[in-house]
Amino acid sequence: MLIFLSLLVFLLLNLVIALIASRTAKSRYLSRKESINTLTVVDQARQSVGIMSVIADYVESLIRYQLRLLGNVPSHRVRNLILTHIYGMKIGKRVVIYGGFEIRSPWNISIDEGTIIGDESKLDGRNEIVIGKNVNFSTGVWIWTEQHDFQSPSFACKGGKVEIGDHAWISTRSIILPGRKIGEGSVVAAGAVLTKNTEPYGVYGGVPAKKIGERIRHLEYSFNGEHYHFF
Repeated sequence: MLIFLSLLVFLLLNLVIALIASRTAKSRYLSRKESINTLTVVDQARQSVGIMSVIADYVESLIRYQLRLLGNVPSHRVRNLILTHIYGMKIGKRVVIYGGFEIRSPWNISIDEGTIIGDESKLDGRNEIVIGKNVNFSTGVWIWTEQHDFQSPSFACKGGKVEIGDHAWISTRSIILPGRKIGEGSVVAAGAVLTKNTEPYGVYGGVPAKKIGERIRHLEYSFNGEHYHFF
């Protein structure tokens, strides 16, 4: 019983710290100008000396640690509750985010109603992700909004917002690179690496992904929110 109470206190304490840290980080991230040459708040803090650098490292590490743990919590409702009310992620009605995920900067991510995010997904919200209605992510989809510029003398980071239109299907083990816009009803085939925008209702596959077909238009399906509670 003592061990259980100790673990419970530890968890509650970490959630409180995570709430404070995430609110602070969210306000600072959202207030900064979006520029490929702008350092993140943590990077700026690291340039300072002493205690501020230590605090910046701790805050970043704590948020990443808490979110990695959250991806393994065996309850869909608990995960969504914490993502919404502690980390400020915008989640619509009937949205299912399956377990095993890794989410960065969730306060910069918006998911509209009726969307399914498959298990083992990675969502990098550092430069914002906007996902439309009734979108389907299969297992292991990776979305990146920031990456290194290999042509930069300092190996600097650059990136951009990723937008995904309604009724898009992002199939298993596909990768979406920064700054991409996926049109309404588009399909990104399994294992594809998307380096360019997609046309509405286009089907894209390959590395790098190219248009390989067309999808029917006037899609009408709407996800009702059914899911496995412990998955």
